[in-house]
Amino acid sequence: MSLLANTDAVELESAIPLDLYLRRTYRPDCDYIDGEVRERNAGYYPHSATMGIVGSMLHEFAKAIGTVALLSVRVRVSDDCVLVPDICLAHRTQPREDVIVTPPLLCVEVLAEEDTFMAMQDRVERYLAMGVENIWIVDQAGRYGWYATRQGFTRPEDGILRVEGTAIAISLAQIFAELDESSRRYCIATCVSRNFDICAQNYCGQSHQIPMRKTSLHTEDSEIATSE
Repeated sequence: MSLLANTDAVELESAIPLDLYLRRTYRPDCDYIDGEVRERNAGYYPHSATMGIVGSMLHEFAKAIGTVALLSVRVRVSDDCVLVPDICLAHRTQPREDVIVTPPLLCVEVLAEEDTFMAMQDRVERYLAMGVENIWIVDQAGRYGWYATRQGFTRPEDGILRVEGTAIAISLAQIFAELDESSRRYCIATCVSRNFDICAQNYCGQSHQIPMRKTSLHTEDSEIATSE
């Protein structure tokens, strides 16, 4: 049997032993909860872009505090449960943990459209039971961020997510400004590639003119500059 799992939802073998799950590769990776492989809500542009932005910001702080910023790494939160947080700040250990078993300094979940409050609360409780002291929830659609604790979800009053006892401080406004800029650039690139004069896909939430591209047509007599 191949250890590379088939990621087709219909054929995904869900009830398997933990050791088999740990030897398999899923694309995208899956959680392992209570003896079952469970697909994660991931893979769409806004979710992925937000992960990259927050991960890059955390990377700037990681080395100074003896951690490493990781995207979609497996974290074994209990004997029979492995979660794959969108981002985590894992402690640098010797030897290196390929599956994280030391409670991370921080776990971050970026909400996807299909995520539910109950499912996210279950994840939070499992992180807390492992000993993770800092958990952030980032909602790229609603433009919110929360601290997740045993007392519930709390939004930072000043719009800045922090990790107590460290220099980590990340502005939600900056996250979403970078997301907007990333989306705008992606939108323009998509429209240019499809020769749209105005934004037809509307990835950035607004119409815009597409810069005209100039090319040179070579003829026997002259070189004529034209616009597509």
